[in-house]
Amino acid sequence: MSADDFFETNLRRKLTGCFSSRYTSYLNEQKKTQASLSWLKKGRQGGLSFFGRGAAAAADDGPTDDDRVRAQIQLDVETLAKDAERLGVDVTGMPAFEALRAATLDAAAEEKK
Repeated sequence: MSADDFFETNLRRKLTGCFSSRYTSYLNEQKKTQASLSWLKKGRQGGLSFFGRGAAAAADDGPTDDDRVRAQIQLDVETLAKDAERLGVDVTGMPAFEALRAATLDAAAEEKK
């Protein structure tokens, strides 16, 4: 392996790790925001049905925006893994990428509760 190849491989690995760490922090902030919003939403569920409770019950029929966002995030993470592998970066042993993958799986597990 030439010095240029070594440099490029290390740069790609560091960039993938940096991106993974940053994306993980965004996911964690999104989880905190979602928890706060759901807490506020639960506080507002009291009251008469003609003030919105019926509309909220009707909205529970299909996937929510949060469901779609989580699904897209999982697709993005898997696409990142494939792209990194095509660039010669092995993400299986990267702590930052494993943390990112775990964060997306945690979000999906919380959604199923």
